Amino acid sequence: MSWLAVTVTTAPTALPVSVGDMRERLRVDHYEEDGVIARMIAGAVARIDGPRGIGIAMMEQTWRWSLDRFPREFCLPGWPVSEVVSIKYDDPDGTEQTVSASNYRVDLNRHPVRVRPVAGYAWPAPLDAAGTVRVEYKLGVTSPDDVPADLVDAVAMLAAERYDQREAASEGARTPAPYGVEMILAEYRQSFAGG
Repeated sequence: MSWLAVTVTTAPTALPVSVGDMRERLRVDHYEEDGVIARMIAGAVARIDGPRGIGIAMMEQTWRWSLDRFPREFCLPGWPVSEVVSIKYDDPDGTEQTVSASNYRVDLNRHPVRVRPVAGYAWPAPLDAAGTVRVEYKLGVTSPDDVPADLVDAVAMLAAERYDQREAASEGARTPAPYGVEMILAEYRQSFAGG
């Protein structure tokens, strides 16, 4: 099991740091570079957010996890999970089927979030092929105000570093993360729980 089996199906529509907030943090008092600042924020978020980042979702988004079979119970990769949207599988004939939500229980009070069949129900037998079971679920928060403040700081510090070091970045030079960012990311980094 790896993060490669997890994809973002619905990307977030908002960023955890606004251009105005970033402009204030950078002490920039003009609007001419708002486009540049927005790109720096997006780049910083991409480094942290999602299955290709540290396994968290800051703003609301939907992920799909593909499995080759149904484990007895499974823990959803990523944090914070708010809802399971659907569990689909390809039956032995290759036809996509949806498991009724009444046939499984999602424990949102636990981290990682656990999914298991209800008593008396057994997961169906899917087609014997790769990726025949697909779980779609929502993660993240709806308001930037609800993103943990230290994660917002990490995004802002990375964006500021990118903004200040534009020439080095355009030449392909890699600079280390600003002081404190790696400690914040280490605290939130999610391991892949698997099935």
